[in-house]
Amino acid sequence: NAKVSSICGDGEYIYLSFTANNLKTTTVEVYRWDGSKANVFGIEGVNLGGANFNVQAIYIVNGDLHLSVCSWDNGHIVFHDWTVKGDTNVFP
Repeated sequence: NAKVSSICGDGEYIYLSFTANNLKTTTVEVYRWDGSKANVFGIEGVNLGGANFNVQAIYIVNGDLHLSVCSWDNGHIVFHDWTVKGDTNVFP
């Protein structure tokens, strides 16, 4: 149901975000540079209410992970910007 839509990395990890239909939350997969999976986590506080969504971009600024998300349902389009702080233990 989900396809990779955006990718970014830092000195330790590669982060993948997704586009999907009919999911209530968005997740990020985290890989080490050797290709092994380090973690998968949902973005806390993000509830897309069953809408379709597309993570337009995922990027890191000063150690914080940012997701720019577009969601739509019944012709209504909403743009979101979420920040995951590096000190919230969501990173492996």
